[in-house]
Amino acid sequence: MNAPYELRDDGVAVIRMENPPVNSLALKLRKALFKALCAAQDDSRVLALVVTGSGEGFSAGGDLVEFESNKTFAAPELSIMLIGCIETSSKPIVAAMHGFALGGGLELALACHGRVADPACKVGLPETTLGLLPGAGGTQRLPRAIGLEPATNLIINGTVLAASALAESSLFDALSETTVERACQLALELVARGAPWPLLRHQPVHHSHPEGFLAFARQQAKSRRYSNSAIPLALDALRLSVGVDFDSAVAQEQALFRRQLVDPVSMGIRHAFLAERLAPKSDVDLNGGTQPIDEVIVIGAGFMGKGIASCFVRAGYRVKLYDSVQDTARRAVGDLVVQLGCSAAQLTAIDNYASMATADLVVEAAAERLDVKQSIFAELGRHCKNEAILASNTSSLDLDQIALASGRPQRVLGLHFFGPAQVMRLLEVVRGAETDPGVLATALVVAKQLRKVAVIARVCRGFIGNRLFDRYLLQALALVNEGVSPYRIDQVLERWGMRMGPFKVMDLVGIDLLHGAWQGVYRPLDIQLLGQLCRAERTGLRGGRGWYCYDRGSKAQLDPGVAQVITVADPACQVGDAMIAERCLLALVNEGARVLEEGIAQRASDIDVVFVLGYGFPADRGGPMYWASTQGLARIERTLRQWAVDSENDFWRPSALLSDLARDFKDFSHFPNQH
Repeated sequence: MNAPYELRDDGVAVIRMENPPVNSLALKLRKALFKALCAAQDDSRVLALVVTGSGEGFSAGGDLVEFESNKTFAAPELSIMLIGCIETSSKPIVAAMHGFALGGGLELALACHGRVADPACKVGLPETTLGLLPGAGGTQRLPRAIGLEPATNLIINGTVLAASALAESSLFDALSETTVERACQLALELVARGAPWPLLRHQPVHHSHPEGFLAFARQQAKSRRYSNSAIPLALDALRLSVGVDFDSAVAQEQALFRRQLVDPVSMGIRHAFLAERLAPKSDVDLNGGTQPIDEVIVIGAGFMGKGIASCFVRAGYRVKLYDSVQDTARRAVGDLVVQLGCSAAQLTAIDNYASMATADLVVEAAAERLDVKQSIFAELGRHCKNEAILASNTSSLDLDQIALASGRPQRVLGLHFFGPAQVMRLLEVVRGAETDPGVLATALVVAKQLRKVAVIARVCRGFIGNRLFDRYLLQALALVNEGVSPYRIDQVLERWGMRMGPFKVMDLVGIDLLHGAWQGVYRPLDIQLLGQLCRAERTGLRGGRGWYCYDRGSKAQLDPGVAQVITVADPACQVGDAMIAERCLLALVNEGARVLEEGIAQRASDIDVVFVLGYGFPADRGGPMYWASTQGLARIERTLRQWAVDSENDFWRPSALLSDLARDFKDFSHFPNQH
């Protein structure tokens, strides 16, 4: 990490921030930048300074990993020392921005005496999306640069815009595709103009009715379904930009930022954010190399197959779509060409396995039946080239059995897309017992090109997501068996933060499909309610009736008729809301601990990613394993042991890993594979 400066012949010192991949303002870079700024200011040969970023952008702001330590406020701290060094410089300093200037990176630029940006440079203060607020003067300088209303909208919504969208504001002195050259020119123009150098802190914030506008913005924020605790504080800080001394306002903004750093909601959101970036990192050596992927074949032209094909087309791959039902692939391709605006050369339909001989990657998305998938992979083994990667989209079946059918299990892995595939960002990458490390490494590269968040899993029934979610759904069914209303369970868990209650999820998946998948896997007693609904032809959303009725489209409506269909043990059963939520959530957590214990998941945070991105777990709680850690594993372990005794049900027996961590008063971050 460094920030060297290059002295040009015209007397401009160009300082390049270098901390790949996004030039985050970590402590080492802050130190290097501070030293470079001071050295250039003391150099008698230097007339002016330009600060820019190396690589793909200016700076994406603070280092989130450092937010969890004391390094964020270690000297030279951004808000005081670095920005103070820039504002009080005896020589003008101009920011040259390309790629991105976000968060603390934009705040650094806002303190400069001039700013030049590439028209396509992405700018914004998106801290509220991480449960934070700008903490280095952003809520004070941005309203002075672009106006109170636009600044409020950008900060509260976490919006990121191209610089060209703000061309008419005071945020930029110039837009240029040759940012450094134009910034050097601007710096020399400032020298010729002479001190004092222009500073945004000296500009007023113009608004005819600031109090009324901010009150309206606060009310709007309260009415949003997905909000967090940082937004009211950001509005408090924005209010300070009107009528409060600038330095006092910045100090109060900094105090609000420090307070929010330790807020549980913010910490949960930041954990989920960092967990996403950690997930694709494998615990096996992937240095064996990757292979190029150009031609992709998707088998199955139904809902999932079309969605998967859409993902590959959008990522620039050549795609062929196959379906065993005549003309299905051709019709699907016709629909997708219209929807995606792609050429016939990029997306075509094929009608036989022989046409798959040139494929680099095949993704099977056929019916979720082991015999069907084994038959397909046997054909792929006969027709595909030796170096082709063969992937199954199975969500729960034994991938190793599928791989064996191909005759080349080392070339097989799972790519479990979540539906709709073109919308959901999560991708479970399932490593079989014989999957070659190069195949896994290539799949992770493909996932990145598809803009998916890859989570690596080993083979078991349901892998990570569905295996845990089954336990969650089964506990919801157990509560109904005891007499708790399914609608109350949904309401409790949705109020707790789940995007959708378990019974709405069952309707969405299809009660008949779920019942069929669970038969022979779980005890008949556990799934008897699903059987009763199926016999009453209540199959879920697709059939118009399930736990809910859907007479007016896809919106779920309470259905009193359910009570006449299902049989429960005690209709007068009294279970409190807290107990409803805890039973469903701890069923999920305990199974998550078993998945870690068995090596199915690499780390607890991977499970958190799967549930935040794939199952609607609230990001502000960090994910099920993070949430459990915040509750105290020792308390949870005692609770599970007591439930196991009271219910005489081994379902509640704590996993060995959970018991071990609880005994040592540790949490899931101490699991050996957690990095």
